[in-house]
Amino acid sequence: MSSAATQNPAEERELLPASVTPTHYEILLAPDLEALTYTGKVSINICIHENTKTVVLHSNELELTKATLAVGDAAPQTASRIELKKEDETAHLHFSQQLAAGSEATLVIEFHGVLNDLMVGFYRSRYTDAHGKDKFMATTQFEPTDARRAFPCWDEPTQKATFDVTLRVREELTALSNMDVASEVPIGEGLKDVRFNKTPIMSTYLLAFIVGELEFIEAHTSGKHNGRPIPCRVYTTPGKSARGKFALDVAVQVLEYFADVFGIAYALPKLDQIAINDFESGAMENWGLITYREVALLVDETSSSSQARQQ
Repeated sequence: MSSAATQNPAEERELLPASVTPTHYEILLAPDLEALTYTGKVSINICIHENTKTVVLHSNELELTKATLAVGDAAPQTASRIELKKEDETAHLHFSQQLAAGSEATLVIEFHGVLNDLMVGFYRSRYTDAHGKDKFMATTQFEPTDARRAFPCWDEPTQKATFDVTLRVREELTALSNMDVASEVPIGEGLKDVRFNKTPIMSTYLLAFIVGELEFIEAHTSGKHNGRPIPCRVYTTPGKSARGKFALDVAVQVLEYFADVFGIAYALPKLDQIAINDFESGAMENWGLITYREVALLVDETSSSSQARQQ
């Protein structure tokens, strides 16, 4: 047996320093589906466990333009240097004043990125509309370690936090994330800010957000387990939503079934499923917003086989 086969995988992992950890993210993203780029700003509540002048977190294929950090109610200090290390996909934010162990702080980073065509991170999915025109939607695939391609973060499963997501999009577009919409506010120039309710504490790889021209069909659970019906939706690009009826019916039945079996109500306020044309996996279990390859979700009621439905 070779040495490679016997090597402990844990020895190959490179984890972020334990000196700083996150507790909450506020994320603002503004994707441009014509330029296929986006700008972003993330405000992260952090706990400082060791004296340090450097904050290390994950970032991959992003341009970080500014970083500030404020301890408690003190005035924020701007990072004196932002050092990006491509080989380990990290950003090292250097500050002139020491951050004291035991303190809590707010780290704010401004950045921009590209909606890539790699089907990982925050990426673009191409589809053809009913008129034969190529269009794009923006979607995500973060498992296992690609949230760092969308926004700077502690992109390790153990570094759990809560998330507030706001998507700044064209008024005619639909914006989705893990949670239900808290507010939708026009901000001028044909744009709106769609803010979602705070997530439960969770890992970065389960976060998701999607922007595009979408339609949906909807059904609800009975409400006997949650005290209120849970809305379930299947989203598609225009003209395909009718093919989501089978998946929608199954989703409602499954939520009811598992609540009956385990005696535990579904924990989120909604369940969305969405069919994506360019999607590498069969599906991804983002909490509250499950993404699928189109062929894995949509069913033609007149021609799909029973085998296709079971898949």
